[in-house]
This record gives sequence, structure tokens and C-alpha cells, in this order.
Amino acid sequence: MEAKEFYNNMLDRCPAGVCALDVAGYFTYLNSEACELLGYPDAEQLLGRSFDTVVDYYSQLPQRFTVADRLALVAATQEDIRCYEPVRLKKNNAEPFAVSIDASPLRDDKSAVIGVILVLRDVMERRRQSNTAPHRENDTPLHEDNHSSKKCELELSEPQRLAKIGLGSWVWDLRTGYTFSSTEVYRSIGVEKAAFDPSQKGFLAVIHPDDQQAVEAEFEQALRDQQPWASEYRILPANGDVRIVLERGHFETDDLGKPLRIIATVEDVTEQRKEENYQKQLIDILDNTSDVVALHDYEGKMIYVNTAGIELVGLGAGIYNNNADQNSPELPESVEDSILRFHPQWAADLILNEGVPTALSEGIWHGETALLNESGEEVPTSQVIIGHRDASGEVVQFSTVLRQIPKTRANG
Repeated sequence: MEAKEFYNNMLDRCPAGVCALDVAGYFTYLNSEACELLGYPDAEQLLGRSFDTVVDYYSQLPQRFTVADRLALVAATQEDIRCYEPVRLKKNNAEPFAVSIDASPLRDDKSAVIGVILVLRDVMERRRQSNTAPHRENDTPLHEDNHSSKKCELELSEPQRLAKIGLGSWVWDLRTGYTFSSTEVYRSIGVEKAAFDPSQKGFLAVIHPDDQQAVEAEFEQALRDQQPWASEYRILPANGDVRIVLERGHFETDDLGKPLRIIATVEDVTEQRKEENYQKQLIDILDNTSDVVALHDYEGKMIYVNTAGIELVGLGAGIYNNNADQNSPELPESVEDSILRFHPQWAADLILNEGVPTALSEGIWHGETALLNESGEEVPTSQVIIGHRDASGEVVQFSTVLRQIPKTRANG
């Protein structure tokens, strides 16, 4: 018997329902017990469908959100979920029923997380078995075990799990008007949940006045088109601490394409944007200096060159903007090619034999070299080469700064 057949037979004999989801929350496997629990004759009718398909969201809209979306987060956080309180699922063509769910990351042969394994147990059946079994004095009823004082971990751990990946989430059921927002959403927009109106009007009220009109227009457009959207805007909470958030949302539909609900994530990107603006300011400074400044990776590929360098050696703006064709003959393919492309032979020899080795071993080298301008003429320069190391201490990039030497000094 092949290993695959052996494991399939073993899982089919498991008294609990076992199924697997991919990282997006779609079924990839169900054993026989899982099919029976959910009322399907075989797995084929559920494979490739979202776990949302089997959640009883009509009687518990908040739970449909917390169960379906957070099960997929097991793959992202790589942490197990143990749920002892019942979660209501809907049996195919039958009444909803309660199950407990255990969830663990599903890994491939290289230990990479590729999905989630779920174990489903019929709560009422387990309670019936518990009630008919001989009672011992120290026994604890199923619903009063060590975790009975807590909600199902799916409900309890929402802020911690979403915070770990820096996201808050909200859901809007379009049939009932029901809305639900995670704690991390309130944290991102800087308001207290108890004092906040979770309506569309309430959310607009905390958006910076200069961004409100654009945000409302983007959302209305998304509602009309029923297409995924992304919107970045500023939040102005009562304490005046302006934050920048990135909101991404999408629509979930029924089998006929009718929209059922909207799910969106909210991410505080304030610090990220500050860092990007800081980098932009540095680039602006470099672009306005008369010195030539360039950055190469370890293999010699040009990553950045400032305006002075572009103008002196005649590079195309596409290279500067990182939009050039990577097969362009203007782009050197190695350290040696890069040096020979921009320097006369004697300067290239000095850089290759002394400059680069010194930057590799000591971190920095400086000397007098020359560049070739757009016309192929030598331009005397004072040059510095710096080797930039990663966390392990390996040189991964080189930067160089070249300052033109006045001709009178060079000739002297």
C-alpha cells in the first residue's frame, strides 16, 4: 500500500472530522467524517470553496467573520488555535449544528506553512457521550474544562493575532447592515471603542478633513463596482496625533454573484511613510549636490546614481528611475564591467586592484581616480568607496562618492 493511500485510509477512520484549508481559507482536503458532519456525500463538493460556505452566519454574523478569517490567520501567525466553546456550522440541507474546532498550521516537506489543518468535533454528540458515560467525582464537564472561563480562543485572541501582523479588520453585512470592527481598528484610528460610532458617518468623522471627500468617493466607487479597493488616508483623532492608515477591502458574494458583505483590513503605515519621506529627503539632498554619488549591489548592478552622475557620464534617466530594460547594454552586469564602463583603464585598474579590496576588508577606501564623461574625456576625481554590510557582516552593496578635481590641481 502506498504511503498516500495509507494516510488517507487512516484519516478516514478518524472519529473526528479532519479537513485542510489553504492560506486563503479554501478547502483542500476533507476526510469522510468531515463530509458526514457537514452533510456532503464526498469532498468534491467542497474542495476549492471557502470555509465561509459551512459557517452559520445567518444566526451569528460576528462569528462568521471571526471563524472564517481568523482560521486563515493560523497560517500567518503559525500558532495553534484550541476552541472549546461551540462554533455553529450549517449542515448541507439540514439544521445548523455546533462543533469545537482545533486548528494548526499545515506544513510542506520543507516546513513552510501552506495552509491550516482543522479538527471538527460535534459538540452535542460529545456531550451526549459524556452524559451517558460513568460519572467520576473528579470529572469536569466538557463545557466546564480548564478553558470554560474564556471565550473560544478564536474570539478572545483577536487583538493579539491581528496586531502581530499589523492589521485591524472590519466587516459590513450588506443584507442586515450589521458591522463589526476588531480592537486593532480602533487602536489604529486612535479612538475608544465604547465612545465610537461604528457607522460609515462615524468613520468619516475621524478622517482628516482634507481627505474625507476623496475617501468617501473611493468607497462609493467601490460599492458601485463591487471591486477590491485600496485607500490611504490620514486619521485625525481627538488627541490631534495625525496617523496614516492603509485600508484594503473586498466583497464576498453568493453563488449567483450577489454581494453579501464587505471585509477590509486597516493598517497603520505612519512610521513606514515617515521612513519613506526621510529616504526621499536624503535622495533630494544627494540629487542637489555637485558630487557624483552612486550605489551598486555586490555583483555590480547599479541601484542608484544621482543627477550629477547622470549628467556627467550621460546615463539615461530610465536607469536612474530603475525603469530601464534590464537587458540594456547601458547596464553593467558585473563589478568589473561597471568600473570599466565609467572609468579610464588606469583608474579602473586602481579601483579593482586596490579600491574594492580595501572597501571589502576595511569598509572604506579613498584615492584619486577619474571618470569618463559623455564624450569619453577623462574627468579627474577624488573618490571614496564604501562597503555596506548586512546583519551577518557580509558586504552586500558598494556606494561611491566622486568629487571633481580642479584641472589646475590635477595638472599640478
